Amino acid sequence: MTTIPTGTWNNVGPQIIAALNEIRGDLKKVSSETALIAALTNKVQTLENALDNAMSTNESLTTDVEKLKDIISDNNLTTTGRIALESEQDGIQQYIRRHNILIRGIPEQRNADEERRNLISLLSTISVDINSVDVFHRLGVRNKQAPGRIRPLIIRFFGHSTRIVALRNRSLLPKDIFISEHLTKPRAEILNAALKLKKTNRIHSAYSYNGDIMIKVGKDSPIRRLLSMGDLTKLCNEV
Repeated sequence: MTTIPTGTWNNVGPQIIAALNEIRGDLKKVSSETALIAALTNKVQTLENALDNAMSTNESLTTDVEKLKDIISDNNLTTTGRIALESEQDGIQQYIRRHNILIRGIPEQRNADEERRNLISLLSTISVDINSVDVFHRLGVRNKQAPGRIRPLIIRFFGHSTRIVALRNRSLLPKDIFISEHLTKPRAEILNAALKLKKTNRIHSAYSYNGDIMIKVGKDSPIRRLLSMGDLTKLCNEV
């Protein structure tokens, strides 16, 4: 700290001037330090503001991530529920078809009476009486642009046992006439895919039984029931 001198001007003048100069120097240092402190304070405040903004942004991002997780979870549940519903509906549709058979290769006739006579003759070949038929009709609409195309014939029997007899004796029919179960579209697609694999020797056998699609991957493999196209892919990949 600067000492204030006492006495006459001649004695103390120079000392006072020197003391004032020293005080001025100290004031400059204080002023400089004050400016530095103010600058540092501003920087600290700026950093604190930036930190607050970053924390706020992080909280917002965390919330968005949680929302996305919920959306993904809900979507997965929705997909699972949809697949389960479709499977249930398919099962109902197949159950409705439990008394049906599908016949391919019977030439179409001009009217219902001729169709019936043709059907009576065919059913007698496989030991089935026409009186056991509840209803029969062609599948789909006649294509006038393809008059040679033969539409499949759907037959619905009064009882399930008659259907079993028809399927059991189908080998007695001419080779250009085929009898099969009346499958839903998804099940028919699975069976067709399995039969294609059979033709290329990737699986041993494929067939439908009471509306279920069954395959044997190898000759000595167990019989497997397919519920979806994914089941078929998975079993083939295991070979």
